Amino acid sequence: MIGLISRNTINKAIERAKAERKNLVVRRTTAARQYRVENRATGGNYIVNFFVRNNRKFGHCSCPAGLNNLACKHIAAAAALNIYLAEQGLLNRKSVSVL
Repeated sequence: MIGLISRNTINKAIERAKAERKNLVVRRTTAARQYRVENRATGGNYIVNFFVRNNRKFGHCSCPAGLNNLACKHIAAAAALNIYLAEQGLLNRKSVSVL
């Protein structure tokens, strides 16, 4: 579980996600604020969850880095879609098609 306090918290992960943006595919799942991130280069598929506890924002990824509570490129990539959906008022809708 990684605290998402500011961009500086996950700055290196953001840079890794940017460098691999052509290989990372983010899709919403049916669960609220949950995303599946596929790495086309490696074939890896990881689940990213975002949640709030005690008014603090957190993210969790099922990749090896995420399981060790480290910020990873999958969280950074999924956060971009999560932020976009929130800004568009689409975060709580059941089905959204965003590619």
